[in-house]
Amino acid sequence: MLRIAFAGLGLLLVVGGLVGLSRGEQPPSVGLYLGLMGLGLAPAWLVQGGTRTISARLVFAIAAAAQALTLVGQPLFEDDYWRFLWDGYRTAVDGTPYGVAPEQFFGDPSVDPRQQRVLDGVNHPEAPTIYGPVLQGLFLVLYHLAPAEPVALRVAFGLGNLALIAILLQVAPARRVALYAWSPLALTETSLNAHPDGLMAFALAGLLLARGRSRLAIEAVLLAIAAGVKIVALAMGPILLRKGWRAAIAPCALAVAAFGALYAPFALHGPSLGFDGAATFAAGWTFNAGLYSPLAALLGDPFARRGAGVLGIAAILAVLYLRRKQAQPPMALVFGLVLLVSPVVNAWYVLWLLPFATFERALWPWALAAALPLSYATGLNLGDQTIAAFAVHPLARGLEIAIIGAAVLWDAREALNRFRIRPRQGFGLNGER
Repeated sequence: MLRIAFAGLGLLLVVGGLVGLSRGEQPPSVGLYLGLMGLGLAPAWLVQGGTRTISARLVFAIAAAAQALTLVGQPLFEDDYWRFLWDGYRTAVDGTPYGVAPEQFFGDPSVDPRQQRVLDGVNHPEAPTIYGPVLQGLFLVLYHLAPAEPVALRVAFGLGNLALIAILLQVAPARRVALYAWSPLALTETSLNAHPDGLMAFALAGLLLARGRSRLAIEAVLLAIAAGVKIVALAMGPILLRKGWRAAIAPCALAVAAFGALYAPFALHGPSLGFDGAATFAAGWTFNAGLYSPLAALLGDPFARRGAGVLGIAAILAVLYLRRKQAQPPMALVFGLVLLVSPVVNAWYVLWLLPFATFERALWPWALAAALPLSYATGLNLGDQTIAAFAVHPLARGLEIAIIGAAVLWDAREALNRFRIRPRQGFGLNGER
């Protein structure tokens, strides 16, 4: 119990340090941020040892306290939340945020004065929004509750993360769930930096509960909702096929209908549904990429994107087929493969997979959570004009690769050792296997 008390106190101190950093010097120190994030890894791992079993209530209570503490701070190195606030406003005014770039409203006297401040903060104002209909619905609700207030977004995303933790505590050991629930990355990227990616994981976690009760129709709807948050959730679509093609016809049709229904209210107000902006993002943006980077060096950009996409799809289908009979679908591995081939890998993308790593024995997901905050060490955040504004510092990039590579090698060795000690099966003298 002393170990647990130290872990909980340590987590709150680290989160408090990050909150203080967010409210202190401007711009905040990247080095101090990375140092605190590194220290924040220790509490959850501290409770993995020992003989006492930590209770689910205690894991949740400490996570909730840390989540609430983040609301005192301000977003660190991030400004995506201005886009969310602007989308909510545009939906309230025009019925849809899609198809019109924010820059078209610069100098428009009809824009609410409170929203002028929001508009000034939107990054890449030349690009129309790319966010899905579930998020747009949430942004609209929050606009009516607290227009132009970023804290409303942060509260909503924090509550979504706590709901996700509550589901995980029903299907995984509390000690393992603490690795996610007390992760400084999960805490800061949801209710401090205001990223909504945990909401996709929340919907997929609900899918796990439905899967445990053999409710394929509910799985289909939850998959559609997850894709309505982030389209990348469709990478888990093949799990609907696990009972065969015939059994999957109705659930797949239901998933397509539910996905279409989410977009229907926006389609009534204009032909664009955000796919044009998403296509631009997918075709032209690059940041902190993995396998895509060497492919681009060899093949050039267009071929590298297509090649990485084909490799990723093939690997995902193979993994889902090979592990189709397992009780828990390999969500962490699927989204890990997505990140491996993606041209853009932001730190908060780890929220796609980290909750589901609580079911796995692998080390690599936690290495990702430790390494990807290094991507905040960009030329812009460091104030280093010798590095491109959105390029990761070479040292930080090298550490990322080293940390993740070491974890992958460790997992490969562990898998090989388990294979070697597996008892050989044969026939006994009496004919028994």
